[in-house]
Amino acid sequence: MKYVIPLIFVLTSLVVSGQNRLEGKIIDAQSGQVLEFATVSLHQNGALINGIITDLEGKFELEVPSGTYLLRAEFLSYKAYEIEVVLDKNLVIAPIALTPDVQQLEGVELSGEKATIGLSLDKKVFNVGKDLLSANGSLSQVLDNVPSVTVDVDGAVALRGNPNVTLLINGKPSVLVANNGLEQIPAEQIERVEVITNPSSNMQAQGTAGIINIVLKRNRADGFNGSISATTGTPANHRLSANLNYHTGKLNLFSTLGVRYLEFIGSQEVDQSNANAFFLKQNAEINRNYRNLNLYVGGEYQIDSTQSITSAFYRSMNRARNRIHSTYDYFNTAMDLDSTLTRLENYREPQNYNQWEANYTKNFDREGQKLTLDFQYDFWDDDENENFTSAITFPEYLAKNDLRTNNIESSDDFLIQADFTSPIGESGRFETGIRGETRVITSKYLAETFTDGQWQTYLGIDNDVDYHETIGGAYVQYGNQWGKLKYQMGLRTEYTKIKIEDNKGDFTDEKEYTRVFPTSHLAYNFNETTELRLGYSSRINRPRFWQLNPFGGLSDISEIRLGNPDLDPAFTDAIELSFLSRWEGLTLQPALYYQKTDNAFSFFNTSNPNGIISYFPVNLDYEERLGAELSVNYRPLNWLNLSGELNYYRFLQKGSVDGQSLDSEDQTWTARFNTRMRLPAQMRLQAGFNFRTANQSAQTLTEPVYFLDFGLSKNFWQNKATLSFNASNLFDLRIRETRTTGVGFYRHSKRNLIGDRYSLSFIYRFNPKKDQKERGPSDSNRQ
Repeated sequence: MKYVIPLIFVLTSLVVSGQNRLEGKIIDAQSGQVLEFATVSLHQNGALINGIITDLEGKFELEVPSGTYLLRAEFLSYKAYEIEVVLDKNLVIAPIALTPDVQQLEGVELSGEKATIGLSLDKKVFNVGKDLLSANGSLSQVLDNVPSVTVDVDGAVALRGNPNVTLLINGKPSVLVANNGLEQIPAEQIERVEVITNPSSNMQAQGTAGIINIVLKRNRADGFNGSISATTGTPANHRLSANLNYHTGKLNLFSTLGVRYLEFIGSQEVDQSNANAFFLKQNAEINRNYRNLNLYVGGEYQIDSTQSITSAFYRSMNRARNRIHSTYDYFNTAMDLDSTLTRLENYREPQNYNQWEANYTKNFDREGQKLTLDFQYDFWDDDENENFTSAITFPEYLAKNDLRTNNIESSDDFLIQADFTSPIGESGRFETGIRGETRVITSKYLAETFTDGQWQTYLGIDNDVDYHETIGGAYVQYGNQWGKLKYQMGLRTEYTKIKIEDNKGDFTDEKEYTRVFPTSHLAYNFNETTELRLGYSSRINRPRFWQLNPFGGLSDISEIRLGNPDLDPAFTDAIELSFLSRWEGLTLQPALYYQKTDNAFSFFNTSNPNGIISYFPVNLDYEERLGAELSVNYRPLNWLNLSGELNYYRFLQKGSVDGQSLDSEDQTWTARFNTRMRLPAQMRLQAGFNFRTANQSAQTLTEPVYFLDFGLSKNFWQNKATLSFNASNLFDLRIRETRTTGVGFYRHSKRNLIGDRYSLSFIYRFNPKKDQKERGPSDSNRQ
């Protein structure tokens, strides 16, 4: 192959020699920004002669024989542009400015379609738009409707079934997603989601499954404009929010303010046994509610035509409350009821999260040459309080027992990053940058029981843990284009130092290492509608604080989660081959992928003589995943759009803990189907079905999961207002059921934490500028 491929390109160059080269660039007529992945084609006598997709700088280059051609430029939601060109020599034409198609934009919104706006070498980009299935929801519902992404009932996100994924907001880490805070970000604040299964070297190496980047909205339309919205629902889902923007001259001010009250009613059933003739049946009624206040304010100042500065502040105040009433029935070997214990838990968690970000962008005289500087400071505090009241109610009533816990956590996180991009030659692009971040987390956990008229420390649980994390990184990357072949090669190195210690001297653990992460991406455009991509990346999965902290909570007396301070990082090599083909009304995107992970994470379950199961993370020897994915989008009629996604993978895990084998091998697949319809009277309808088959690890079988969502909306007042109805998890089908088997124990659990939900939302837009594009904060330096 190393001789065949160069020979092909040599022969190709001989064929095209003597032809004329046409060069140009596609830009947005309103903002002047380049349009990546726009389609440019040359036609003659109604026949397609040649075509290509613009590169990351909006440029294109075509070679054809001498003659007269019709040049056609197209991009999603823009009016097509056509011009006649006469080629008798090499020609560089002026930038082609495409104008947004207001009618088409409205059509896209009415269909509720989250269209892919482009395939770059390393990611897919999905517009959130007016997706009805998440219109009245949060980031959790948005991600649950993005291809390749799933969110389980506990809020854990997975990419192609792999939970070791990094979530970013505006290209940067955020505690809102790190702490399962997906419900705190309303869907209406999200502009797009970037799914990056094989990230380039200019992005951090964390996340062996890949990266999901959530870009928040920021309007740049002239004058004063924005929107206000209100939502109500059952179970309680009440929200008021306002998005305001003012742009004049060199100054752009933006803000978002929202308040929300959210309630979840769920249940859990557990059957558990062990070798000591211990049998347990547990039933729990769960009521969770959240109160949120979110404030996001900032501004951008255009110093001159080449420089701009942006600063923004985000504050989230979240107040969570849980009320869980549990009944524990214990049986003897004859399965006769031996005793019953009831427990009432009241949980309260006030959390305050703050983030300040700043960005400086400098564009140089040479087109495409740019320097960006980013700074981010996160500081947050989290105060978890649990109060338990327990009592034996059978065979006789015994005096109640009171227990309380308090876990105070706080963090200071700093991030600084510099990126420089410069064109090389006609189509080359060089990138380099450095990044440094630090994190300090303090955690104080105290458990007390009320004994002899006073509160006393329970089982010696009085822990004080400090966590220090330092990560430094640097990268270089080069990309270019050779005819229809695009390529990009990169190299990234990262230094890591992590230390976790108990201030009382019970334990301390420190790890320090430096690794190199190469990346490589190729894309070949056969024509304007067909593209083949091949990507490779090397990744790391560092243990998170909650995985290292050995002290778990006491919320469930039958099961305890612990941490492992000696957990090592996991390293992954990933390769992916994908194909994109578009026909009139039909788009196909098949992909094959393979991942090999050394020191892969897994959970190990064990039971003590009292029947309490504890589980904690461990390192396996390795894990292999081989999968195939197919995404299909079909529009048979102007008012009907059908889309679907299938993902199948096999996995193999090898490893052991304390002589117990954790080897496992299984296969699973997921499916997602969506129907979108544009109805008369400016109405639209959308329905979606999601399904995942069962999968088996060494100790745990997870049963199949499936659920159905529905949405309906109507635009009125000349599209300035929208009323939408959303029904998620129809018929309450979404249940997480697991069966865990270990040495001497068995546990069967059914959890229903979401329930069926219904909501109604109204949004009003004032002074809308439909021909303006929205950007995310610090979007200028995001890939």
